[in-house]
Amino acid sequence: MATTTNLLQLPCEIILNVFNYLPLHDLQTCRCTNKALHILIRDSVVLQYKMALETAQAEDNPCSLAPYSEKLEDLRASEEAWSMVKPKFAVQIPVQHHPSGIYDLTGGAYLLGNIDRKTLHYLKLPRTLRDDRSWRSVTVDRTIIDMGLCVFEHDLIVIITTHRREQTEPAMFDIELTLREFSSDQRHPQAKEERILVMTSPYEKPAVGIEIVGDHLVLILTFYHHPHQPNDRVFIYEWRTSVLKANTSSSSQTHMQTPSRSFASHPSQPSRALRPSSLSHYPVSSRAAR
Repeated sequence: MATTTNLLQLPCEIILNVFNYLPLHDLQTCRCTNKALHILIRDSVVLQYKMALETAQAEDNPCSLAPYSEKLEDLRASEEAWSMVKPKFAVQIPVQHHPSGIYDLTGGAYLLGNIDRKTLHYLKLPRTLRDDRSWRSVTVDRTIIDMGLCVFEHDLIVIITTHRREQTEPAMFDIELTLREFSSDQRHPQAKEERILVMTSPYEKPAVGIEIVGDHLVLILTFYHHPHQPNDRVFIYEWRTSVLKANTSSSSQTHMQTPSRSFASHPSQPSRALRPSSLSHYPVSSRAAR
């Protein structure tokens, strides 16, 4: 005769492991089921942290080695500070270089370009008043147009540069990608090539859109500020191997959305409604582009 096992007869470790897969709404429902489950969920730091993350619509930092109890305490303190608009501390950090219009904030680091466009300065944002607040720099031997970052996932910074080819008339410019390890400012150990030639163009400084998701890097070069307004160029690379997966052109003002294995662009034209005129979807091939 078949027998059934009551959920509460299972070891607590198994119940907690099962509950770890439940969304917030289901966990809250389980808490209301009976006193034993309520106590089990209440006393589990892992589940409390999971619930706090979902409530705050935040993501866990996979690079952090802090215990869950410390993460939970920090998250609750952060949420309380946001709700009261009351930061834990405020500091002023002098900018000792002449900044350019290139900047980004990601992975707990703030990057700010130099007006000479050969150097990117960055600092790790302090979490306490005792943390180091000194600027560091990344320097290349070409003119920087923009950069893309994937710090949490790959410790990767990709610098987009332009460089005039010698003895070419009319002038032609190499648009290139330089792949560096963000933490060390050295060639990225997983990248087959440190520098990738994207294209040679008569236009020196295109506007850039770049996203890095998993193994793929999507690059959009837009030339809307040039008189002839050539089509945007879209490139999809496998950044580790430098393999070009896709190379296409699109009408002016392309924007992108990049899930892990596909790419969607919105070629938009100026309008009062600011609505995209069409949507193009590009599944990423497993083979190189020809």
